[in-house]
Amino acid sequence: MAHPNFYQKLKRGAPFSLKLHPTDTAQGSRELALKTIFLGTLTLAFVAFAVVCSNYFLLHLSYLKMRIVLVGIVLAVVLVLYILALKNYFKIAAYGLLALFFGAATGAVWQWGIETPVGVLLLSLVVIFAGILLGARYSLYATGMAVAVQSLFVAFYTLVKHILIFHGY
Repeated sequence: MAHPNFYQKLKRGAPFSLKLHPTDTAQGSRELALKTIFLGTLTLAFVAFAVVCSNYFLLHLSYLKMRIVLVGIVLAVVLVLYILALKNYFKIAAYGLLALFFGAATGAVWQWGIETPVGVLLLSLVVIFAGILLGARYSLYATGMAVAVQSLFVAFYTLVKHILIFHGY
């Protein structure tokens, strides 16, 4: 069972609290969702950083140097955005979080191709998060951006595979 002081800190508004502002219920729900998503993302980024660092230092895998830098940058960005969310800059934090996930999705599609489920699922996650955090209108904008990215990579893949490879360029 958790320590009673933990619950008292949550009620007072500790840095990791999920306290709502009672001014607007829709805005309060979005703030709660944003903080919850940030806590999950921050936890996963910290675990990824710890795993990559432990693999580098314990197993002496030198190819992990750039991954340590990349995961460290992602962890720092998520932490800065979370601090912005705690200081009531919710729109900026939500846009930053969506940009981070959209960049990860675009990178996954670029790295592993259009057929990979990771890229498609991350783009779907961006659409869902946009609808939850910013409103239904923004989920339509995110859908348009996701379709544009998918279409761009399909066109690029078609160009490379069917034109350049088959014609021997």
